[in-house]
Amino acid sequence: MQSTQFKLYGGVIASHEWYVKEVVELLTYHLRDRIELAYYPIPSKIKVRRHHHFIIVLSLKDLANVVKHFRKKKVPTPLLIHADSPDVLARIDYQQLLPHIEVIPLEQAHLLEKDVTLRLTAFKDIVERLSIRV
Repeated sequence: MQSTQFKLYGGVIASHEWYVKEVVELLTYHLRDRIELAYYPIPSKIKVRRHHHFIIVLSLKDLANVVKHFRKKKVPTPLLIHADSPDVLARIDYQQLLPHIEVIPLEQAHLLEKDVTLRLTAFKDIVERLSIRV
C-alpha cells in the first residue's frame, strides 16, 4: 500500500501582471511534490471552504483584500506571503497594518526590469518553516 504524501495547499492572487503564474511556477518548481496551488484572479474568488495553508499576494491592495475576504467569510486568515520589491516591503509595518495576521514578506525584484535576479530558494525556506507547523 502506497502512502500519499501530505501537500500544503496554497492560493495565489494572480490579478496583477500577466506573468504571475509563470513566475510562481518557477519559484515553486522544486517544491511541486510538497505543495498544491490554486490561482485566483481576485481575492474575492478564493474558495474558503478549502483550507489554505498560505496565500501569495503581489501587492499591498491584494493583501488587504485577502484579509477582508477571509474576515467577511468569518474564517481564519491563512499565512500570507507578500512578494514585492525590497523598497516596497521596507515601507510596510505589517504588525501595525494587520495586527493578528501573519504576513511573511518575500523580496523579489520587479520582473520587467532588465537583468532581474530571482531568489529561487526564498519560497522553499517559507515552505520548510510552514511544513514544520502543520
